[in-house]
Order: sequence, then structure tokens, then C-alpha cells
Amino acid sequence: MLIDFHTHIFPSAIAERVLKTLCENTLRYKGVEKTPCTDGTIDGLRKNMRAKGVDISVVMPIATKITQSGSINKFAEQITSD
Repeated sequence: MLIDFHTHIFPSAIAERVLKTLCENTLRYKGVEKTPCTDGTIDGLRKNMRAKGVDISVVMPIATKITQSGSINKFAEQITSD
């Protein structure tokens, strides 16, 4: 069994914008150019899991502001049953 123990996904409505910002910030602050493995959505993660033979992925929710915690926790709860 293959487990990917550290993944990130976002609601579909914001995934593209969030990934763009995260990539820009990684380059700006760390000087490292990163290319995401997925499109940042749960469907993109599942597609990547199939392609790579991953059985289970552990999603690590992230918030950049304390005010996001409630909505991020709700999203995490929704995807847990998927």
C-alpha cells in the first residue's frame, strides 16, 4: 500500500488562484520555482493518485489567515467522507 502523507487541495472555485499565489510566493521568498503535481482540486488529486499508484492521500489543510480556519475546517470535513 502506498500512502502520500502530505498533500494539499482547495475548493475548486479557488484552487487555480491559490496555486498561482503559492508558486509565486515560493519563488519570491525562497528563490525556488515549483510546479504543482495537481490542479489543486480533489479531482486532480484523485487523478494523480491513480497515475502514481497511490492508495491513500492525507490532505493537510492550510490557512494563511486566522479568519479562514472555519471554512477550511468545513472543507476538510466535507472531503473526509469522499
